[in-house]
Amino acid sequence: MSFIDVEPVKQQDLQDAKKAIVGNIPLMEEPVSNLITLPRGLFDGSKWETEAELKELTGADEEALARFKDVVDFFDAVLVYGTVRIGAIDLSDMNFADRQSTLAGLLVGEREQLFIHITSITYGDDKVITHTCPACDVDSETTLQLSEDIEFPTMENPYSLTNTMVTSKKDTLTYRLATGADQLTVLKRKGASSAEQNTLMLSECITEINGAPVVDPIATARNLSMGDRRKILEALTAAQPSPDLNIKVPCPSCAFEMILPLSWGDIFRP
Repeated sequence: MSFIDVEPVKQQDLQDAKKAIVGNIPLMEEPVSNLITLPRGLFDGSKWETEAELKELTGADEEALARFKDVVDFFDAVLVYGTVRIGAIDLSDMNFADRQSTLAGLLVGEREQLFIHITSITYGDDKVITHTCPACDVDSETTLQLSEDIEFPTMENPYSLTNTMVTSKKDTLTYRLATGADQLTVLKRKGASSAEQNTLMLSECITEINGAPVVDPIATARNLSMGDRRKILEALTAAQPSPDLNIKVPCPSCAFEMILPLSWGDIFRP
């Protein structure tokens, strides 16, 4: 599941992870670095801050996380409790709401990168995944190293804040990449169909049409053809620095190269 994908979020994805955090945390042979560089980061008023300092989640954080019943809130809270600062932007002295609002300014893909690195710091970099080979039907286990086996994309032009697309009607749309705030707006609309979520995401990200500001964002998104809507949604997804959770591994029995589609629940567990 990618959180830029505006299909309905499946609650099961992190339910198992919430259960799994209760138990013994394995010892890490080699500590994982608590510093990562984000592709774009946050603008502090004068420059872009890209160095994120993270921390291991504690028992107090575990108790706090257990109170979140919704998968979207849980994912968001992991970032809040696990991120210390972004560059010179110190989150440690902020209250929960202010930390949440600050981190919502990151790109969706950057938030996903933070989630994986916080998990590595907390539970260790190695993750044992069980799977069944589609070629020989043999069950086996694979040990993944999250920092090595998951690709963390960079961005070619991270500070180009807008992009354009010409529609089938020859209108020029200007749009920006989705942030955590956009993502939360979409995913918090309970009961919305996938088409309605698409409309919400487009209304958040499309900023101009033919060089003029969008007056009615919802109407603009609804009036686009289905083909144009799909095209811009695909562009929004492709431009995100989202980690690729489809991991290629050889079957230990027959050497067939399989794809292991990891979920966030697979990642956030001991």
